[in-house]
Amino acid sequence: MARKPQYSPSRLGTYQTCPRQYWFQYIRKLPRRAWANQSFGNSLHRTLQQIHETGGPGKLEDGLTTLESAWTGAGYATREQEAEALLRGKDLLARYYADWSVQEGTPILLEKRLSAPYKDVMLLGIIDRVDRHADESLEIIDYKSGTMPETLRPATVQQLAIYHHLIQARLEETPRRHSIHYLSSNARISLPFTESSLQEVLEGAYETIRAIEGDQRYVPRVDRHCHFCDYARHCEAADEAPPREA
Repeated sequence: MARKPQYSPSRLGTYQTCPRQYWFQYIRKLPRRAWANQSFGNSLHRTLQQIHETGGPGKLEDGLTTLESAWTGAGYATREQEAEALLRGKDLLARYYADWSVQEGTPILLEKRLSAPYKDVMLLGIIDRVDRHADESLEIIDYKSGTMPETLRPATVQQLAIYHHLIQARLEETPRRHSIHYLSSNARISLPFTESSLQEVLEGAYETIRAIEGDQRYVPRVDRHCHFCDYARHCEAADEAPPREA
């Protein structure tokens, strides 16, 4: 029996950003460079995972020690830049402890890799956290290290819809809340899905998968994101990108 194609939100998002970037990353499998902001976000993710695995926020001092042990310095240009980032991470963690330590449910899944079929493909993802609240409802929580945008990116909505599908398949329950926690803003926004809106997003993701499966050219999609692409030096179209925003 043929193995079903497997797609994660990040894989779909890469193609939706630029098919050529997808080709470099997933077809040619070229190595990616280390970015300081990715290391920063990964360090915070690991810290929050370890904090909640041990019973949730307790003493702030213990959380700061966890951050230091989970910290990675990959991608920082200088030791000074890394030290400033670590101080910023500690400040974000302190604000998280102050405002969210008594407002949480009980985590039942942390950094859990899940997969589930959707039509003739497999959707998969690593879910930061799923909480069980006092009323027995489920909340999906995804951490973002950046600031809260004015409007959610379509890729973020797609990610939450896929996570909903994965949790529903795994736990045979329907998550009630779908939340993004923006650590730099110390704020959380929840996206209400209806059955029809959820299905619309999943169908859009499926159409992207069908496009990937049939693509033989992977035409570049040139925009300002080219300036931050891991593969710009390999791409003949990167030089055509518009100037970076001031």
